[in-house]
Amino acid sequence: GDCNRVMGPYELSEGSKISFGMLAGTRMMCPDQASEDKFMKQLQAVTSYNIDGNMLLLFENGDVKLVFTAIGTAEKQE
Repeated sequence: GDCNRVMGPYELSEGSKISFGMLAGTRMMCPDQASEDKFMKQLQAVTSYNIDGNMLLLFENGDVKLVFTAIGTAEKQE
């Protein structure tokens, strides 16, 4: 989240399907708690995902709901 640490289970299935279980947050005193609550609600509504380059796109029934962009590079393990 923007202010809180978000945690919880997720499940991936065929066809780039994803679902999130019960999510929890640290519930610190955030300047904009309404925004945090909206973010958590959007995550729980996600039904599928796509990875496009350094972006993770999360969809709800075909509509893009959230987009995350990687800011670092992962080193390949051999």
